[in-house]
Amino acid sequence: MRFVRSAITLLAALGPASLCHGQWTKTIDCAEGRDYRVLRQAAGGEEYCILNLPGSLWVRDGPSRFWFSVGHPGEEGSYQMGRKVGHWRECDRFDRCAEKDYESLYSNEKARGVRPEIPVRYAAAKYVFDFGSCRSTWITRQTADSFLELNIYAGLIRCQVTYIPSTEKDRPAGSQSYFCEVPYAVGMREFNSLDLRSELPRAGLPQFCRQDFPDLTANGRVKEMAVAIWGNEPFIDGITGKAARGWEPLANVLDVECASLGRPPSGSERLTLRLNRYAENIVLERMGKEEIRADACGDLPLSSITTSKDASGRTLFTFGLSRASVSAARQRTCIVSGLKLQPACAAR
Repeated sequence: MRFVRSAITLLAALGPASLCHGQWTKTIDCAEGRDYRVLRQAAGGEEYCILNLPGSLWVRDGPSRFWFSVGHPGEEGSYQMGRKVGHWRECDRFDRCAEKDYESLYSNEKARGVRPEIPVRYAAAKYVFDFGSCRSTWITRQTADSFLELNIYAGLIRCQVTYIPSTEKDRPAGSQSYFCEVPYAVGMREFNSLDLRSELPRAGLPQFCRQDFPDLTANGRVKEMAVAIWGNEPFIDGITGKAARGWEPLANVLDVECASLGRPPSGSERLTLRLNRYAENIVLERMGKEEIRADACGDLPLSSITTSKDASGRTLFTFGLSRASVSAARQRTCIVSGLKLQPACAAR
């Protein structure tokens, strides 16, 4: 699950004054060094405090209130460095309310040793991303003519970043919001801008970003999941606080550097993949330690994984297609729809 919050905050691009209708009574106080913001929309609204940071960045920090209309509260509590912390009262549109407490770090973040710091900062004319720690945080970059939000979430396998621009000036013409899943091993990186889809390849890194809605094949399948390797990952259940496990994608089409299909002298057709080095290590670290499976299009199981090395020492992952001809044909169609196949995956 990604770190989320009320969609009404996107209206901040219009500026606080533009949404104020009539007289407004301020109900929260911001600490020194924080700025007060109020947003009004129809019968509802929101007020909160922000902490301005270098590089035109800001995060919510301090008390916050949201209401659907007069007499119908939405939520009330405090933010700390861009995320909810402490005691909150949260209500739905039907006035059904609940009390909830948020820790400064989630259980899974504590288990990973996440630092309680904002994971993006501006220093020496560069935007510095801490993918290794990846504290779940909502960060905004706002200038006179642009407004951009980054929803950063510490996933089980990778640092997840959703890029949400509100105007075309924030992104190349014709592009959309997009989603990045950056391995924690990428660590601390400096970029000229916050546009990860452009900055990752420019830094010599794999393209870990995709558009924020599914790219479908002709038969309605999600193209990026044409082939995926899954791990049965341990995590701390946020509700019960108990250890649990769940299937999480370790690698998918975005991680594939080379793919080839071949048929051995006997047996079923086989798919061989070479992954980028980060995904390669993610899979290798888990092999033999936890349950791993692979499939095509999310519901067409491939055989268990075998590995070999190419001439350069890179790992090749090989899977068998189904022995049933009809199922194998479906798997092949799915694989071809999402991958550009090579005659073989030679050393590089």
